[in-house]
Amino acid sequence: MEDGGPQAERSRRLATQGLLNSLPKPVKDVKSVVRAPPPPSCVSGCCVESTRLADERDFLRGYTERLLVQLRTLLQRYGELEKLKTLADAAQDDEMMQERLAPWLTASEYANPLLQAYDLKIQELEIAVGDNKKAMDRAAARAEGLAKENTALRQELEAAAEKMVLRMQNEPKAMNDDWMNIQENGEYLQEINERIDVLMAENNMLMEQVSLQDDEIGAMKKELMDRDQQLQVMGQNFNDATLALQELRDACSQVREEKTHCERQLQRYAASIAQLESAKDSLVEQTDAVRRERDSLEIRLGEYEEMLEKMKMGGERKDENFSVRYQSVCIRLRELTNALEQKDMTVDELQEQNSELQAEFEAVRQDCEGMLNVMNSMEKQLTQYCAREDAVAEERVSSLERELEMRRTEAREAKDESEEQHRKVQLLNDQLNKVKADCANRFTNEFEVLHQQNRDLKAQAGELEYKLSQAKKESVSALNSSQNERERCEMARKKLEEYRSSSYSFIPFSHSRMQPDNFDRKEPLSGTTRIEATEKLDPAEKSKIDYHTPT
Repeated sequence: MEDGGPQAERSRRLATQGLLNSLPKPVKDVKSVVRAPPPPSCVSGCCVESTRLADERDFLRGYTERLLVQLRTLLQRYGELEKLKTLADAAQDDEMMQERLAPWLTASEYANPLLQAYDLKIQELEIAVGDNKKAMDRAAARAEGLAKENTALRQELEAAAEKMVLRMQNEPKAMNDDWMNIQENGEYLQEINERIDVLMAENNMLMEQVSLQDDEIGAMKKELMDRDQQLQVMGQNFNDATLALQELRDACSQVREEKTHCERQLQRYAASIAQLESAKDSLVEQTDAVRRERDSLEIRLGEYEEMLEKMKMGGERKDENFSVRYQSVCIRLRELTNALEQKDMTVDELQEQNSELQAEFEAVRQDCEGMLNVMNSMEKQLTQYCAREDAVAEERVSSLERELEMRRTEAREAKDESEEQHRKVQLLNDQLNKVKADCANRFTNEFEVLHQQNRDLKAQAGELEYKLSQAKKESVSALNSSQNERERCEMARKKLEEYRSSSYSFIPFSHSRMQPDNFDRKEPLSGTTRIEATEKLDPAEKSKIDYHTPT
């Protein structure tokens, strides 16, 4: 207990103040104790800080709360619930606390002397406990000495008794003589008996003293245990009090730091408030200017919305006009495609007619070959002429077929281009709808782009119309050329028929009777007849005949 922490330190500190205040005194004497010389620096510093910062009330409140906890446990143990209900609430307001508690519990001038008296009482109890421990140690040492002496005497008696028994067994005569001498010396024996009685009485007294000392030692141990428990409880309470004082000291320093910090923050806030007040006027002016500007912008926004609605309506009208024109162009393209298909059908018919003419021409050529088999020289000339005519006709027909195929492919390409343009226009319409829905702010540029695209589409449509007109003209020219070929073939067929009829009517059975003047066509053997025959033909056939005629 001497090295028992803060409680021992507190007791040693208070022991230096004297033993004058060991008992509680009246109120007047208590005030004189308060005005006594201050305790050591640590206690005085704590008291000054606690009184200066007005935190002693909190300390006493915590102390009373701990006392109330102990009282609550006692009341629960003894079943006094009504008092428990009145004392359970330790967190009531200050007025209820002052009405319920005694005044000496909340005043430092009463509580400090009481705590000092408790410390002095604890110190006296510690001194008494030390004295009792020393007395117990002395009594225990005395009892141990008496017990050792008693055991020694008992051992001596036992040894003497054993010696006597052995002597009686070994030397009975000498023993009898001794007994006789002892009987003769009765006084000596009586003295020995008296000494034995005295020793036995002393032994009994010592045994009683030992038992009494044992009882006293047990009682002192119990009392010592009780006092130890009381000292532990009080030491724990005072340790709590010292910890509370330390916490109060730390809280005071923390409160002081927080106070300085709050003062600094208050100064900063005051400066910032002054700055904000100064900036408030400028912000009010700026808000007024912004409000006026907002009103003007709202007016302009309404005008722009009206303009946007007008431009949207104009764009919709333009889109409707463009869609109407596009539908008319599509109808025109459909008509042109139908006309082109009709032209293709006519070309196919012309090809069939041409094939029929070729078949007829082959039949005529075979007839001519049969006729020329009869004739010698005329047959060769006729076969050569027929071969040349066939080659020319085949080349012309093949060229016409190739040209027709080219025209047909061009017509198909024009049709594909028109369909592609139709798809492009559809995509442009979709893009235009998206632009109308999402990008109203950029309507002018989009309309210009769409107008440009419309102009491009118009130009492309014009080009397609021009191509279709050119294809139509080419198809017409091809039809005309095929018709001319057909006419030439008809003329050639007629001439061949005339030639065949004339050859059948004028052919003699000998070569001497054949004359070249009887033929309507030219004779390749004589130059005059060839010139006359070529003059009867049209210029195109004349040029071909001149080109294909061998020299």
